[in-house]
Amino acid sequence: MQARSDETLRWQFFEQYARFSETAVVGSALFVGTDDGRLYAFAEPG
Repeated sequence: MQARSDETLRWQFFEQYARFSETAVVGSALFVGTDDGRLYAFAEPG
């Protein structure tokens, strides 16, 4: 979960079964790996 500078919610993500392992920021995108081998990417549209 990330908040904007005005403290409004920017995005939220819930994965019930996986545990998160590594994260990386590339440009304006956030990449999150899970222990079951999945990779999720988050970015602003556009």
